[in-house]
Amino acid sequence: YEYKRFSADWTAKFGWPFFLPLAPGDIHLADIIRIPVTNSQGEMDEQVLCLTKLLVDSLNERELAKAASLLPEGAKGIAKLDAFFQATGYEDGEAIVQFLKDLQLLRSTGSGHRKGSAYDKTVAKLGVNPRRRPDAVARLLEEGVAMIRALRSHYIDGDQDG
Repeated sequence: YEYKRFSADWTAKFGWPFFLPLAPGDIHLADIIRIPVTNSQGEMDEQVLCLTKLLVDSLNERELAKAASLLPEGAKGIAKLDAFFQATGYEDGEAIVQFLKDLQLLRSTGSGHRKGSAYDKTVAKLGVNPRRRPDAVARLLEEGVAMIRALRSHYIDGDQDG
């Protein structure tokens, strides 16, 4: 709900979408995101993958880059968002950038590839208890909603330019 509302309100205020519209094959993602009902690795992987597609892969990199003044060479996704935050004076952007990097790392080392020592290090860094995977996903979802609310507060409800 927060994702869809934020997306509509951002576009209405700034004339461009913060998150790119989902492709027809991904349109269901915002509707299936949830806390897993079991402790299975598969459910956790599915939710991490969905959340990453929504919050990282859907960033409107082109528009973020237009607003960013200093863009690192070869910058993509999260780096463009970080440059956008710096250019627009968003001081709390560092926490959002770190959350998205952690989420991307969790997807890259887990859901997106074969699991190995990198995945084990990532889940340890993020404090994921293998016996409490639903709690870990709940925390990721709470952080995602907190991110969207913080962006709303600063850019949409506040008097900030995007």
